[in-house]
Amino acid sequence: MKNNLTAQRGKKARTLHIQEGIKVINKVAFKGADIETLILPSTVEVIDDSAFAMCTNLKTVILNEGLKKIGNYAFALTSIERIIIPSTVTQIGKRAFFAVRSADNIYCRGHQQTIQGWDNDWSDKEMNHDKHDVVWGYQGK
Repeated sequence: MKNNLTAQRGKKARTLHIQEGIKVINKVAFKGADIETLILPSTVEVIDDSAFAMCTNLKTVILNEGLKKIGNYAFALTSIERIIIPSTVTQIGKRAFFAVRSADNIYCRGHQQTIQGWDNDWSDKEMNHDKHDVVWGYQGK
């Protein structure tokens, strides 16, 4: 489909800049890819299940307003140092940030009551891994 994006596993790129017009990052699209930085345009509405899981070198993720859903395990087992969830996100899947031990906080521009599927699993609290504090209504950069 024209508005969906799937890539081959193992694709190497220092920075992955998704092109404008893409709406969906498909399941396991970049699972295990060797990328360090991910930049999504405002046209991306869905990051599907495990889309960036096991991208162990992924440290920087820039999500733009317009994103609505982050799927189950979307960023599991990555090395994200800082993540800002746009205010347009209304759904976060189970364990979306499972075993992301390098992040100290998860910043959400929206408010807790506006995100469906919110539970402790996506920030690893239930699994007794490194706990991520969630900062709601974040206005910083």
